[in-house]
Formats: sequence, structure tokens, C-alpha cells
Amino acid sequence: MVDREHEAFKKRFELRMGFPFGRRARQREDIRIKNKSKKRSKKEKNGEIWTQYYDSGLHQFNDGISLTPDLFPGGSLEAYLKSRFQDTPVIGIELGGPGIRLFQDISNIVGNLKRSVGITLADPKTPRPSSHSIIEGDLNHEEVYGKIANALGGEKANLLIARPAGGIDFILNNPFFLTKQLVYLYENVLQEKSTILLQCPEKWSLFMRRWVAYANSQGLHVRYNDYALLIERDGHSPQQFPVLSASELRRAYKPSPPPKNEDKVIQNI
Repeated sequence: MVDREHEAFKKRFELRMGFPFGRRARQREDIRIKNKSKKRSKKEKNGEIWTQYYDSGLHQFNDGISLTPDLFPGGSLEAYLKSRFQDTPVIGIELGGPGIRLFQDISNIVGNLKRSVGITLADPKTPRPSSHSIIEGDLNHEEVYGKIANALGGEKANLLIARPAGGIDFILNNPFFLTKQLVYLYENVLQEKSTILLQCPEKWSLFMRRWVAYANSQGLHVRYNDYALLIERDGHSPQQFPVLSASELRRAYKPSPPPKNEDKVIQNI
């Protein structure tokens, strides 16, 4: 049932958003990425490469989130989490990690963790509380996102953290794909009052800066510092995730024109 709902959502989103760089070009790119993923999966199964994963705590490595205190009201991630979830049990998701130690740390901070899910390439097979589930899957494959509702037992989450660390270089640098997954999570998986923390590589900055300005203008509370993104959803936030139009996406990625005197400068070198 969940998979069918996810497929129906994808069709609705494509009608709403359109393909930012041309439908045929996007299909060719999708095929290329899928073939690349198949080759990697085959090598993993044959033991030619080892699937790396991290089951890290809240501050175990430089994740682009915990080490940016300017991002959080109150000056630190711990103070922010304690204030944000003071009277609300946490139902959390980690994208790109098992999440076992992460949500143990969060539980120690907020004192009230109800349920959590980690989505990672490989299950570390280590002990975890009965309230924690792990989904094995690649974040570049859309079917992974459709499994989250089952893992949460039909409940909706109020905390989403994505900090793949080194693995972030393997996530599609495709604003259409990134936006589509955020739309699905925001509109189908998260509660009306919820928080999203995303580690962002600098290569996303052109898209993110334009989107952050637009999202804030639509009533969504967003903070961004080129390395991480904090999204706060509350009862006054838009029901639909703010989405840039295809023309705005093109504009964000369009190269800046060279200075008018560039030719003269080159000639004088």
C-alpha cells in the first residue's frame, strides 16, 4: 500500500514540478545513474568493494551540522534540541546512517525518544533498542523513501537528520531529485511541527541559496550557512513544501556571464 502511495505521489510531483533541464535529458541521466548503481551493487555482492557505513553519535565526526552553532537558536545543537522537543516525544529519522548511536545521544539530551529509523547501505547488525528500525537502501533510489512509513509503524516523524559525511559525494547533484525527496518527506512523513537538519555539500550552494530565500518568503523558517540547512515546520508553515519553478532552477545553475572587460584583460596578459 505504501509503495503504491509513493508511486502516485511521484506522478503528482512530476506534474507539479516538471523536469528542470528537459525530460529526455533527465531520463538519460537517470539511466546513467541506475547503471552506475547496479555496477556498484554487483561489486559489493561479489566482495570486490566494502560498503562503508558510520554508526556515529551526535558529535563523533565533523558532520557539517553539530559544528555550526551559528545555525541554531540558542547557540548549540544540544540547547536547540532540548528546547524544541521539551514537551514532545521525538520520532526521528536519520538518512545516510544507521542512527542507533545518534538517537541514543538525542534520547539522553531530550529524555523522551519514542521511535527512530536509520536508512543506510548496510545494517551494522549491532544491538539496538526495540524502538529503533533500520532500512537498508541507497538514498539515490526512490523506493527507499516509500518504506519509511512502515518502519515508523504508521506514525509521522518530527525530526529528520541527514549527514552522510564522506558518502555525500555519492548523492546525486540534481536539484530535481533532491527537491522531490524533500517534498515527499515534508508532505507525507513529517508532522506539522517538525525539524529537518541537512548536511549540504558546497556544490549545492547555488540551488540552496535561491531556494532558502524563496522558502522563507513563503512562510517556512529556514536557516542555511553553506554547510548545513535547518528547516523548522510549525502550525503556520505551508502545507506544501515550497518548490522553485523549473525556470528558477535553470537560473540558479546558469553560469555567471564573464566581466565585460575580460577580453581586454586577457589580451593585456
